[in-house]
Amino acid sequence: YLAWHFKVSKIHAEKVTLDSKYYLDSRYLSAISHYALGDITRGEELLESLREYMVKNGIKNKNLESLTAINLARIKFMKDKFREALPLYGKIDKSHSSWLQGLTEQGWAQLMVDDYAGAIGNMYSLHSPYFKAVYKPETYVVRTIGYLNICQYGDAYKTLTRLEHKYRPWLSQVQSYIENKKLAKNYFHTVKSYLSGKSSRNVDGLPYQVIRE
Repeated sequence: YLAWHFKVSKIHAEKVTLDSKYYLDSRYLSAISHYALGDITRGEELLESLREYMVKNGIKNKNLESLTAINLARIKFMKDKFREALPLYGKIDKSHSSWLQGLTEQGWAQLMVDDYAGAIGNMYSLHSPYFKAVYKPETYVVRTIGYLNICQYGDAYKTLTRLEHKYRPWLSQVQSYIENKKLAKNYFHTVKSYLSGKSSRNVDGLPYQVIRE
């Protein structure tokens, strides 16, 4: 059913002409549709072409540039082109909603090219108080693997301890919420309640970081 939607999406996206104001969006949509349908190489080609077109014509669009960069980086990663993926993650605008996720994925790519110090450094920056509102358990895993590869076992142990101390209680809270909230509208009301109050307020037994995620 989902594949059918992507097929229809691809068909319509590829009918958008160059003179349309939706041309760039349609190129991106076509690329993602190919990717979702399993034609990763064609998706990669279209995203590369889109980036080149925007650069050549001096087109600035932070949202589209960021979305193109992170998805192209993911394709490169899937195809074991880790060194090609790394600079693409750096193209995600820091104001974009995918920036933090991109930084985490960049950490994985750094591990794959043996840049353990770089991966540790990126994750360390995300563990500062500035990002306390972010749900980021995966970053502790990346940081731990980095420490293990440079034989800093004490730091690896401390990082895992921080992960367990911070997120194990949250896991219990999430599991309890799922067990007690069976309807989709329950989730809607939780998010609605959170958005109507302080950004650092827990709602319905869930940490606000989890709700934001």
